[in-house]
Amino acid sequence: MKEPPDDGGLWTSAKVAAFIARELGLERVAVQRGWEALKACGMSIQTPRPKIRSPLRPKRRLRSKKAVGRRHRGSRETSRTVGRGLRERRASARPEAGYAASLGADRRTPIAPGHHRFDWLYVTAFVSPASGETFWYVHDGVSKPFFEALLRTFAREAGAGLHRTIILVLDNAGWHGEAGLNIPEGVRLVFLPPYTPELQPAETLWALVDEPIVNKHVETIHELDEIIGKRCGALANERDAIKSRAGFHWWPKIANAN
Repeated sequence: MKEPPDDGGLWTSAKVAAFIARELGLERVAVQRGWEALKACGMSIQTPRPKIRSPLRPKRRLRSKKAVGRRHRGSRETSRTVGRGLRERRASARPEAGYAASLGADRRTPIAPGHHRFDWLYVTAFVSPASGETFWYVHDGVSKPFFEALLRTFAREAGAGLHRTIILVLDNAGWHGEAGLNIPEGVRLVFLPPYTPELQPAETLWALVDEPIVNKHVETIHELDEIIGKRCGALANERDAIKSRAGFHWWPKIANAN
C-alpha cells in the first residue's frame, strides 16, 4: 500500500477490504478488516488543523446581504423527472513569486515590488443523488456565456429533453442567474437559499476529487489538469461511492409520470 490505489485517490477501509478480497479470492471482506489492516501498517486518521475565522466576518456578511429563500413549483409535463445538484470547485497551482525586503540605515522598511500570480482550474460536477450518476467538466474559467454552453453540453450528454426533465439545483453564483441565460429544453433550474452549501449534495464530492493532491505540491497547472481530469474520470464509474455521499435521505427520488 505504499502506492496509491487504482483510482488514484487515498486508501480507505473499504478499498483495502476490496483489495484483500481480490488477493485472497474471496467474495467479500468486511470493511472493519480493512481498517485493521490500515492500523497494522501504521496508518491513522489525519485531520487538518481548523482555520481560525474572524468574528467580524459573519456580521459583515449579514449586513451586506439578506438570506432570502425562494419557493419553486414542480412540473410533471414529461415522463421522467430527475433531481441533480451542480457545483463548481476551484483549484490552483501557484508559481513561485519573489518578494524582498530589508532594513536600511534609517531603520525604515523599504517597499519591494511583488506580484502574486495564480493559475486557476475549475471543476464542475453534476450529480444525481438518487442514482450516483455524475458528469464532470474541467475548465479554466467561468462566465455566463460559458455556463450557457456548459448547460447545453450537459443536457445533450444527459439526454434531457421532451421525455426526460432534469431539475438542476444550484447556488446563486453570478454566472448562474436566469437573466439573459438560454436554458436548454428539459432542464429546470432551482436555486438554493443564500449561504446554504450544506443543502447541496454536490458539495460532498470535493473530498473525493482532492484525494490525489492531498499533502502534495503540484508544480504546474497542466500537471494539475491531468491529475484532476484522471480522478474525475475514475469517479464517474464509482456510482455506489457517489450515492453513499450525495444521497441525502430527504432528497426526492426519481419520479415517473402516471
